[in-house]
Amino acid sequence: MVIKHPGRVTLKFTPTDGSPPNEVEVFNFTNSGGVTLAMYNTDESITGFAHSCFQYALKKVRRRKTKFEKKNSFLFF
Repeated sequence: MVIKHPGRVTLKFTPTDGSPPNEVEVFNFTNSGGVTLAMYNTDESITGFAHSCFQYALKKVRRRKTKFEKKNSFLFF
């Protein structure tokens, strides 16, 4: 969305179950306008993407030595 004047951009979620809405300020354009962008992703989409990335990584593991690391733990395959 193109913002042409000073003003406040907010993001508001209104639940369908009747619980109170949640609104956060994204940015306050004080001197002039600019551009703002909103994005969304569903749980199913996030899970599907994570699953495909993991499957791709598993295919790569079979072809070469791969290192998985988390904090101070290292696993080599």
